[in-house]
Amino acid sequence: MDKIICGGFKWVRNPALPDNRIDGGSLFLANAIAQDELSIDTLEADIWSLCRVPLDFEPADYDGLETADGKIFCCASGLPDLTAIPYGTPVEYYRNNALIARLYKSNISRVGLSTYRLSAVSAIGLLDKLPHSGGLYTGQTAGEVLADIIGGTFAYTVAPEVASIKVFGWLPMATRRDNLRQLLFAVGASVRKSADGTIKFVFLSASTPTEIDSEEIYTGGSVNYNTPATGVDVTEHGYYAFATDTVDTLFDNTDGTAADHQKVSFDGPHHDLTAAGITIHESGVNYAIVSGTGTLTGKAYTHLTKIVSRRIETTAAENIVTVEKATLVSAVNSGTTADRVLSYYSGAKTVSADIVVGNVNPGDAVTLEDAFGDATDGIMQSVNITISNTLKANTTIITGYTPIYHGNDYNNRVLLTGAGAWTVPDGVTKAKVVLIGSGAGGTRGTNGGAGGNTTLHFPGTGSKTAGPGAAGIGGAGGSAGLGGKILEVDITLTPGEQIAYQAHPGGTAGQEPGEAGADGQDTVFGAYTSAAGERVDTGYIDRMTGDILGAKGTDGVAGGNGGTGASGGGTGGNGEDVQSWKGGAGNEGQSGTLHDPDGSYSIGGGGGGGAVYGSDGANAPTPTGGAEGKANAGNGTNAVPHPENGAVNYGTGGAGGNGGGGGGGAGQMSVSISGITSSFTWSASGGAPGIASVARNGSPGCAVIYF
Repeated sequence: MDKIICGGFKWVRNPALPDNRIDGGSLFLANAIAQDELSIDTLEADIWSLCRVPLDFEPADYDGLETADGKIFCCASGLPDLTAIPYGTPVEYYRNNALIARLYKSNISRVGLSTYRLSAVSAIGLLDKLPHSGGLYTGQTAGEVLADIIGGTFAYTVAPEVASIKVFGWLPMATRRDNLRQLLFAVGASVRKSADGTIKFVFLSASTPTEIDSEEIYTGGSVNYNTPATGVDVTEHGYYAFATDTVDTLFDNTDGTAADHQKVSFDGPHHDLTAAGITIHESGVNYAIVSGTGTLTGKAYTHLTKIVSRRIETTAAENIVTVEKATLVSAVNSGTTADRVLSYYSGAKTVSADIVVGNVNPGDAVTLEDAFGDATDGIMQSVNITISNTLKANTTIITGYTPIYHGNDYNNRVLLTGAGAWTVPDGVTKAKVVLIGSGAGGTRGTNGGAGGNTTLHFPGTGSKTAGPGAAGIGGAGGSAGLGGKILEVDITLTPGEQIAYQAHPGGTAGQEPGEAGADGQDTVFGAYTSAAGERVDTGYIDRMTGDILGAKGTDGVAGGNGGTGASGGGTGGNGEDVQSWKGGAGNEGQSGTLHDPDGSYSIGGGGGGGAVYGSDGANAPTPTGGAEGKANAGNGTNAVPHPENGAVNYGTGGAGGNGGGGGGGAGQMSVSISGITSSFTWSASGGAPGIASVARNGSPGCAVIYF
């Protein structure tokens, strides 16, 4: 006999009952076997209940309907309206007094005078209407991410081996159910639901199957031989924050109404949020809650992808399964994920059978005879029970698939520097080893050139012109040191064995202007050496920390040229800008009349000094003494070095030195004298050259072990 209990009410399947009876319905229970979907269990039931439906207008002393002579004809029931039962109220379904499933009310609609349609969903279904803000995960455990996603919606337990898995990647703003599905797919875990509604997150197992006796199987059924996959392509995702990431405008209401705790959703994850004129009350990588009028900008995380492929050698037509948008599939679990997907889609077949409702549930390993009489082992995927007088459930069972691929390829990371021996931990039989040689030192930049001087020596009468002096050329930036060679290998290990390793310091930087730095050296781990690898200018991104290893260093920046000295009393040219640093300003020129001796003169302004990386150029000096001082030029600026490589950027080449600034050229001088013979000398100095900055040493090599 079927029975449903909800909100203090009980309905029974018994056609003889005049009230509180079940007229029909169905119960669907399911479990995703390959974690590619997150099913919602559902109950749909038609129930008969003479419950009171409140009237819009009803006298306070209303007790029912009376006849003309005052006798009670129909009394008002004291039962409340069924449609008022709150969303999420537990719903229990029993068969023969055995609890089959506990779900939660999603809706009750009145479809007739005394008939209602009751709809209920499993705890997972409750998550389908709740939003989740997502986030970026950099090694948090699956247990921590589960707690954030479920958010107290229902009680659950999680197996320790599932809870301890480290999670890397990104989740968007979505429903809690969608993000839970992403998490379970990435770690290879499944939801197990007991009859009392208890939720547990576990790894499925095909061991110790429950036998479904032939006497419990109805005649009929089917076997669906799915077209087997011949390969899979799984997209691996990585999200990294770099200073050079693109800046996006995420919110701008400068031409509209002020925001009041408005939630702004981003198109993809962003970091380094900057508010101008508005207040950020709360934020994450996917959203910000803001008030005020202004703008919000942020840098978009660099999103790198890689296709991980698996193929089966076969003569069958190619049938490739693709997984593209599982954004928690990262470098630490892409291999296991690809193996699991291929194992499922290359061999699984679906067996359908009607069985007697008993003690097996979706997710259970079972053994039975299929419709062709063949002995079959598999995992029950779904159960569909029709609420009727027959104790029958239609089931689907996935066979030919063993759920052994779950968790991460690697959960631990060790960084080795210097020299020593690494002892393989207990239980570790394989590892991915990345060897990175030490980086080469950078080349020092060259000094800037001096600006040309102007000297006018005037003997006697007539006219004479000198200058302007040539502008000094900015010094060249030095080349960056190359990163160490990178070798990535998968190796088998024996617990307890010791493996010798050696990583060397980085190459030293060039010391004299234009001198190249020394090369780095190779890193050795056991029988492997980075010499067998290759250099990659962009380096290797550590799959667990996001650190960049083995990259080429930063090239030095050339110094700016000095400004040109002016002619004919004009203003000297400004020195050349370098990136955001400004070249020095030139002096204004001057023209005038001479007395004793009589004549005229014209002094062009001196040029400004060239800018350099890290500093503005020098202005032409303020003139002192006579007018000829206006022709003096600004000095070239000494360059500022690039910073040292970060302590975590092993194997990175040293930065090149930055070039010195060029000195400004002295201005032109012109004199014309008539009458008395006169002899004098005017001089103006070009700008002194700027000195190149030092280059940087390369970073030491290392070995990174993932296991």
